Amino acid sequence: MTPPRIVVLTGATASGKSSLALELAEAIGGEIVNSDSVQVYKGFDIGSGKPSVQEQQRVPHHLFSVQEPSEAFDVAQYLQKARAIVSEILERGAVPILVGGTGLYVQSMLCGLVAIDEIAPEIIQEVEAREASFLEDANGLDPNESMHDWLRSLDPERAEALHPSDRHRVRRALYVALSTGERISSLQREHGFAEPLFTALVLHLEVQRETLYDRINARVDEMFNMGLLSEVKTLLEKYEASSPPFGAIGYRHVCEHLRGEIELEAMIELMKRDTRRFAKRQLTWWRNQPKKLGWMLRDAEQISSSNPLVSLVRGFVDKKERFVQEGIAFLPISLEDTALNNDVRGQNAAKTM
Repeated sequence: MTPPRIVVLTGATASGKSSLALELAEAIGGEIVNSDSVQVYKGFDIGSGKPSVQEQQRVPHHLFSVQEPSEAFDVAQYLQKARAIVSEILERGAVPILVGGTGLYVQSMLCGLVAIDEIAPEIIQEVEAREASFLEDANGLDPNESMHDWLRSLDPERAEALHPSDRHRVRRALYVALSTGERISSLQREHGFAEPLFTALVLHLEVQRETLYDRINARVDEMFNMGLLSEVKTLLEKYEASSPPFGAIGYRHVCEHLRGEIELEAMIELMKRDTRRFAKRQLTWWRNQPKKLGWMLRDAEQISSSNPLVSLVRGFVDKKERFVQEGIAFLPISLEDTALNNDVRGQNAAKTM
């Protein structure tokens, strides 16, 4: 059976994915499917950079604000929901556009997920008991840091990829290491994600690092102007501070400030720094993944005045030109490319005339 065709738009935080995806969807008859691990949660809007209500009304948006913050949401749940939504979009004759910066969501959506057998109850009890002992530690050590150190002793590669506040994923990695004797990072590498479930055009939005960092700093300032402090206060009135999304960048920083652990100005600067570091990790991850996964690398120069973005995406969807071949093609694009900007905006403007 021929794998169905989808478009993916990914890149580092603050690179401009949401706005470009919206304009691209309007130009080609697409529907946007979220692939951001925080934007799935209800109420976590400003700090996650979630599209506004007005933006979501312009084209169909899916998998935004679907999960209660008190409940964990992992990649397996994401795949189940996202694949069902993509199938419905394809049946309607529309183009699914997967948008977001959570690399594992994108990677697993395209190529599958490492199968992990059900975790034995005794393993869960062992992890819970160790976590409880860390919470009762009289030495004043941060229990999140202690759990993260435990993971580092078992799977240093996975620990490096996770922040100590990401409790749910730290626990999952511990479950796997203790249950199988294997590192989840090694299992993922051995799996190889070698059998694509879709024929996909992966557009990686790239921004020069200095420009990206400036955009991150401005975006954090804008979040506070939009009311991030009030958003977090309201969320904390409804949900426990230990709920999974409070461990995300931005939300954990505001929680620390609200607990009196850090002054506002210092917290904002720390949030900017940690967001820049996160963006750097995202850039590194996407720089290495396509070659590791055996995806077809495309030349960014293919986007020009003679072969603009909308035409290229339509060619992929319609199986024209170089996109007749099945598989996953990876193409870096830049919003600094004037031809790309003019192409998307020009085609949308023409539709309104």
